[in-house]
Amino acid sequence: MKRLAPVLLIILFSFYSKNEIDYSFETPDAESVFGTKENPAARLVYEHQMLVNPATGEIPQNIRQKELTFQKQLLSQPEYVRQANLRQSQTEWSLSGPFNVGGRTRGADIDIRNEDIIIAAGVSGGIWKTNEGGRSWYRTTHPEIHNGVSYLIQDKRAGRQNNWYASTGEQIGNSARGVNAPYRGNGILKSSDNGETWAFLESTQTEDPTVFNNQFQYTWNLLINQKKTDITELWVASYGGILRSQDGGSSWEAMLGKALYDLPEQTDINASTDPSYTHIHQNENGHFLASMSSSSSTGDNYSQAGFYFSADGENWAQITPPGLPAYHERTVIASGKSDPNTIYFLTHGGENDSGQEINFLWKYTYAVNGIQPSGSWQNLSDNLPYHGGDTGDFEVQSGGYNMVLAIHPENENIVFLGGTNLYRSSDGFRSDNNTKWIGGYRSNGSSSQYPSHHADQHLLLFYPSDASKALSCHDGGLSVSNGILNDSVVYTSINNGYVTSQFYTIKQQQDQVSDIMIGGMQDNGSYIRESFGENPSWARLILGDGAYQEIAPDKNFLYIGLQQGLIFRISVDSENDLTGFARVDPSGAGEKNGQEYLFITPFMLDPLNGNKMYLAAGDRIWKNRNLAQIPNSSQNKTSIGWDDLRYTRISDGVFSALDKAQDVLYAAAYRQNPMIFKVEHASSDGDEEVTEFTPSEFPEFGYISCITADPEDTDFVLTAFSNYGVPSIFLSENGCDSFIDVSGNLEENPDGSGDGPSVRWIEIVHTESGKEYFVGTSIGLYKTDLLDGANTLWVKQAEETIGSSVVTMIDYRGLDGRIVVATHGNGVFHSSIENPRSIINEVEADFKVSQNYPNPFDDETLIEFSIPEDGEVRIDIFDSQGQIVKNLLWGTQYTGENSVTWDGKNSYGSYVRNGIYYYHLTYKGKTKTKRMVYIN
Repeated sequence: MKRLAPVLLIILFSFYSKNEIDYSFETPDAESVFGTKENPAARLVYEHQMLVNPATGEIPQNIRQKELTFQKQLLSQPEYVRQANLRQSQTEWSLSGPFNVGGRTRGADIDIRNEDIIIAAGVSGGIWKTNEGGRSWYRTTHPEIHNGVSYLIQDKRAGRQNNWYASTGEQIGNSARGVNAPYRGNGILKSSDNGETWAFLESTQTEDPTVFNNQFQYTWNLLINQKKTDITELWVASYGGILRSQDGGSSWEAMLGKALYDLPEQTDINASTDPSYTHIHQNENGHFLASMSSSSSTGDNYSQAGFYFSADGENWAQITPPGLPAYHERTVIASGKSDPNTIYFLTHGGENDSGQEINFLWKYTYAVNGIQPSGSWQNLSDNLPYHGGDTGDFEVQSGGYNMVLAIHPENENIVFLGGTNLYRSSDGFRSDNNTKWIGGYRSNGSSSQYPSHHADQHLLLFYPSDASKALSCHDGGLSVSNGILNDSVVYTSINNGYVTSQFYTIKQQQDQVSDIMIGGMQDNGSYIRESFGENPSWARLILGDGAYQEIAPDKNFLYIGLQQGLIFRISVDSENDLTGFARVDPSGAGEKNGQEYLFITPFMLDPLNGNKMYLAAGDRIWKNRNLAQIPNSSQNKTSIGWDDLRYTRISDGVFSALDKAQDVLYAAAYRQNPMIFKVEHASSDGDEEVTEFTPSEFPEFGYISCITADPEDTDFVLTAFSNYGVPSIFLSENGCDSFIDVSGNLEENPDGSGDGPSVRWIEIVHTESGKEYFVGTSIGLYKTDLLDGANTLWVKQAEETIGSSVVTMIDYRGLDGRIVVATHGNGVFHSSIENPRSIINEVEADFKVSQNYPNPFDDETLIEFSIPEDGEVRIDIFDSQGQIVKNLLWGTQYTGENSVTWDGKNSYGSYVRNGIYYYHLTYKGKTKTKRMVYIN
């Protein structure tokens, strides 16, 4: 989640060994700081643009659950094969990782019998288990079931320790959702086999999860009464109240607040004035402490807000301290084993008129007379960490997004406090000078992070056998410290196969058959994977919010995009250690008021020239003629090589998508009437020809999340609209003069209304038998091999792996048919397309070109062709990047069979490197192309 403090970004040197399991990062001695003014609301604005129903100006209420219900009506791949009586290859998908980069984790617990067993859950990545202390993980929930876990516990009573419980639904902070498209849960999961399999407790589910009519759809924490051994007493702090079950979750009663379950089907809890935030805690004595926020969905204050105590769970007394403001949001509660009668309460009170956070910390010390507490309060709020400098200021973000409060089991004076950062006080925050920063951001004007740790804290657990060892859960997954009390706290990341990372983008190397790919992630920046195999480490390149990425030919440069238009060119050595960098985004771009850069800004390298770049810079498209001219070590925007493309300026709206096929660039603009700009001769400098299109078929205020042109036919263009409530996919076969809707069965209704998914990306794949079309949606990956207007059948892919994860981007490589898919919360997947056909410009023509022989070749190869009548023939050799290597022939040829040879040398007489090449034969304005392989 975005920080509220200004974000300044730092490039990190990445040191790692491919044979190591543990992964660590080091920063250079002299930090290189990159900065930009941050708009804290930028991501929310971006998501709203992408998802909003243009007709209503709102994201449909409960659309996440509605689209998941809708997808059940869609044909799965095996069903489609049976119904259509067609043979369709079953593509196998493999997880690509990142195996060492975790995502946001709110729920985890350590097996009390064997501390090498940890079960943890990502908020959008499912439940995972390790039997090796984090050296490896495997997923134990199916990707099709609800992936958003908010809390997780083990029943630690003797004889019941195989039982685990997990709650679903993240009320604040979920970045795969939209403002009104919440990733609401659907109850509580239980495992009776030590986390190997999971099933929902029926009593916690709702018949219609598309409606917020059940408080189990949002749960803050869970608790099992450890003092009762005859029954399983399960407690839940949910939206609206504190609930108790005395039969292991078969039935429930409200002990505080209201019972907001088993309600009439169309009840909308959003209309209630019940508390949005609750918490339940049991101390070592068996006493219960609870909190109920005044904050509610309606904005009205909950009348019974405050803190509560119960000695037996039956009788409750309000113990709210003086000074608790009338309006307050989330509160978390903690106590230690050494002094159970000392309780700490951490409360987020919202923000003041200046936008500054208001947070409170109280200490409550009590005794019990019968069932009534008698206690005293101490307000420690003035001692919260507001130190600035290296340690930064304590912040928990909107609603109390990241809040941790933990008391060391052996010393009640050692208190841990987490928000964006993690802090430790050695005197229980009785003063402000005994507090140490031990995790999160290094807030000294940069966004660098504590080594092997991550910002945004959600949970801190102490190991039962050794309280100096702790498990920290945060937005970067999981870290373990063997010395949480040390003066210098050292962490080890245990994200070794815990694949819960949240991707915005993915890009693989296109010019060579390699495993190199770069991904941009929420809050985790940009990472690169280079090695083949099941679980290679990904190396971190830059922190921040990772955006678009590009890999120059031969991996000479990597172009790394960050939030709001920042782009860095970096070079790395064979170990991915940084050897050079430069900021390359253009001066003056993305600065027009109201038409600034998108939060995730599209850019791309020219496939015909890896030194040219196109950038969707707010109100216009910018082009760089030669990126190599920009000097290294620049940390500022640059004007070198940049010009805005003539006639691509728009007076309203922003550019949202780019693609280039051969020498034609397409750019899509988000505005009242969505536009497409077609730039012919785009690779030329000064000879570009721009044509504007405002297709009447497009929905008003529709957001084009992706535009894709067929690399073999530049007039064949597909666009994806990510909005809800509009048709999602349009096809043009005449260069954007007109479009037809090919959304087909991805829409509930022909006009796009209803509960169809948000479509994020489209990829065209050429095979020997035709074309395949892949689309990434908010409910998974879909494919078709026939675009047939409203009759188009999109078939779900990778149900057992990708499942219903949000697919944000797809990247295909024609050299070897490799396709990679990025998800938001479930990592990256890859597959190999059967019988791929390389990207060529094959057209109908009355001449023939034969496959070269021999192929592959190492000395000389023969190219034969036949023409029907005398005429001029040109034959050119191109490399896999589309750059011309040599002209073999340009002159008059005679009717009938002809041939030429190529010796593997370029125009300068030097042998080319081993690899894949193409020969283009042009005759009477038509071209045919074939592929060949040179190996010497």
